Amino acid sequence: MTYAVDPHVVMMVIGIEIPLSQSLKDKRSVIRSLKDRINRRFSVSIAELKPLDNWQSAYLGFAMIGDNRVLLESTFQHIETIIVDHPEVKGVQKQIEFL
Repeated sequence: MTYAVDPHVVMMVIGIEIPLSQSLKDKRSVIRSLKDRINRRFSVSIAELKPLDNWQSAYLGFAMIGDNRVLLESTFQHIETIIVDHPEVKGVQKQIEFL
């Protein structure tokens, strides 16, 4: 199949530490806050990845598709900044892949 545009798919996994979390409820509150803030600003799919039962760390997966790679890269940089700037998040690790 031939496309009229050159589509790009971007996937990113970010690992975060939430050192002040004392329960899964605390962790979920931070994750929900991040997801809500990111979804208000960007049209991106977000999922929390395994392991789900660790109180002080989380892995978030993000995915987008579009025809402008520069715009996608910029969006994912903004998402990373939102996460890094969150006051309860420390120790961010990132892995990004373009398909």
